[in-house]
Amino acid sequence: MNNLILAIKDFFTFRFLAFSFVPLIVSSLIFIIIFKFFINYITSIDFNEEAFSFFLGIYILHALQILIFILGNVFGAYLSVNLSIIFALIIISFLTPLIVKAINLKHYNYNKLDEVSFSYTCWMIFKLFMKFGFLLFCVLISYLIPIINIFSSIFLFFLMFYLFFNLLMIDVASCVLNKNDFLKFNPLKFHYIMWVFLFYLICNIPWIGFFLPVFIVIFLTHLMYQKELLVKSMLIDYK
Repeated sequence: MNNLILAIKDFFTFRFLAFSFVPLIVSSLIFIIIFKFFINYITSIDFNEEAFSFFLGIYILHALQILIFILGNVFGAYLSVNLSIIFALIIISFLTPLIVKAINLKHYNYNKLDEVSFSYTCWMIFKLFMKFGFLLFCVLISYLIPIINIFSSIFLFFLMFYLFFNLLMIDVASCVLNKNDFLKFNPLKFHYIMWVFLFYLICNIPWIGFFLPVFIVIFLTHLMYQKELLVKSMLIDYK
């Protein structure tokens, strides 16, 4: 609970509140650009008779119907919310070193001797997305299997949590811990899973997923300093 109070106090400072608006601004700009490109593409299509006949072929039409059905059912409830969450995490990952550094200077003054290399962190994230892609394919296939498809939405929910949890753990741990501690770090501990799952549930509320990642990074930074490195907070206030 002490970590939660520290995280709340840190979050409601000008610096971290400013950080929390970065995902919203960047995401809005990117989505506007994508939407404009999509509209321009649609309006530029020339539906001549030959092309129209081709696209209305019975097999193509049937394939499109299946695709639309899958996308509508699988991603209808999750797409906008979960994409915003993951996208916000990716954007915040560029700010995580600054957030961790500020928290360390304010509360801990921990001297990290050996940094985790950026290339190794990228490799870890690449492997994570490869695993996620394979598991996502399996979940999508499960939607086409009778009886099993009853549980497919549950599988998808926990798969998105798997990505959310591991992205956060890799991102924050690589900035807080030194190389040896990071290599030995086990994120599958009850306190990490419990808190991150709670934050994940809150992030599924529309729009909150854009703002909460900064707070989550702050909280996990405090948790890792105190749980993994056993460093006590000095409770120094910003001047």
